[in-house]
Amino acid sequence: MYKFSMRFLLALILLLESPAVSQTPRPASVDRDAFALLEQDFVAFNPHYKEEREPRVARTYALAKRMFAAEEKGGKTACGHQILFELESLLISSADFKFIDARLRDLEAGIGHPSSDQEDANGMWGACYQQWYLKLYATYDHLEAQAADEPPPHPLPAFLARVATPEKLTAYLDALSVSDVRKTGLDHEPEFNETLATLLQMIVRRKPENYTVDPALRDALLDRLLHRYRNPETGFWGERYLRNGREDFPDDLSVTFHVVSYLKGKVPDLPRILDTTLAIKDFNYPAGWLWKGQFWNHNNMDVVAYFTMDGRRRVPRSKKRWLRKSTAC
Repeated sequence: MYKFSMRFLLALILLLESPAVSQTPRPASVDRDAFALLEQDFVAFNPHYKEEREPRVARTYALAKRMFAAEEKGGKTACGHQILFELESLLISSADFKFIDARLRDLEAGIGHPSSDQEDANGMWGACYQQWYLKLYATYDHLEAQAADEPPPHPLPAFLARVATPEKLTAYLDALSVSDVRKTGLDHEPEFNETLATLLQMIVRRKPENYTVDPALRDALLDRLLHRYRNPETGFWGERYLRNGREDFPDDLSVTFHVVSYLKGKVPDLPRILDTTLAIKDFNYPAGWLWKGQFWNHNNMDVVAYFTMDGRRRVPRSKKRWLRKSTAC
């Protein structure tokens, strides 16, 4: 868990404030009501969405407790943890209850049976995930853990074939960047967020294996990132939502954190991003800092990271070291 003082966070923000600050953006209702609007979208798709989701959330928690109890008596169940993580994602992003039920059955069947992850023929890990983006997430973590400090150049791995050309990459990400939940019952934000974060690492930063990347592929990703997936009014990144003939673009704290972090703060209008961050501090996630009305250390860390990267509100190196140490898992 993240160990972080909320009092320190607020004091840090006050410390970092500069007199030369641009006018703070006005928070939009689409940010303030982002969570409620998304729930309305799911109910529009399925009027019984909340009633059907609630028992599946309860069953997920119950099965998780059983799995953790079984692990205390035996080996770790890598497969079970992957299924549980996938379920957690599905329960906030999907109204496909048949798929959720199938994953619940998979989770229950694996309880008491220790397992380890396996690599497939294309070098992809996350064998018990069913969605590609989660396999990509698991694979990056595995490769990062195994990478040498200065590895020799590597070609992009075969499992990136679906995004290995500028055309494939932009088509895939463009489709994820807009959700029509009222029509499909699916919010693409988790997939868009995690995929974008991993591809930024592998294609732009060439991590973790010093990848040899076609400059056209890198340019295509950065062009989309800086000119299509970003809200120029607030500086934030996020998912777009189709609603009643309009397109809403709520700010997303997590997506923005990944972009700002992996581009080392070299993003357009960083001061505007910081002003927006302060303007939405009392809103609930995904736009704001709060989780169900309470400050949450995961989001607190994201917020502090923004300010440590800003040239006009610079944090001394000694404090950066303290922050890294105090927010470590």
